[in-house]
Amino acid sequence: EPLLTSASQVAPGVAAVAPVLSRESDATACAAACSSADPAASENETSAPVLDPSVIAAFRNPRDRNFLLKLENHIITNLQNEKIERIKLTTPIPPYLRFLVHLVADYFGLQRVVDQSAGDKQKATMTLLRTAKSAIPERTLAIICQEEIDALRS
Repeated sequence: EPLLTSASQVAPGVAAVAPVLSRESDATACAAACSSADPAASENETSAPVLDPSVIAAFRNPRDRNFLLKLENHIITNLQNEKIERIKLTTPIPPYLRFLVHLVADYFGLQRVVDQSAGDKQKATMTLLRTAKSAIPERTLAIICQEEIDALRS
């Protein structure tokens, strides 16, 4: 069952993201998702979004890092398609990963809606909604992740 789907206009062949994913080395996981954007480009802009330190800390855990990078890739793919207004995460997400999704959604300017049965926090699903402030930041999670990995190595 896929964790992520897009509603309103569903792009065919959208890859699913699962909370438990294959383990890759730190460099491979980040390098594979990195774009060629200049990470310093948005540092001087006052309107650049700020990524919560909890997301940066989550990059240290291979499973969380892999989940976040795949989530970001899915968000970017959907934000690039103007017809897609919502991204539905259809598989129940554990509370900690749901917390990280909230923070990443904030970073991309997305509104979040949590759907859960009363008293069952483990079975909540989420929908991310495009807003007027939704945008792809110049410093993507992949770039920030690579910077963190590089900093740990030096």
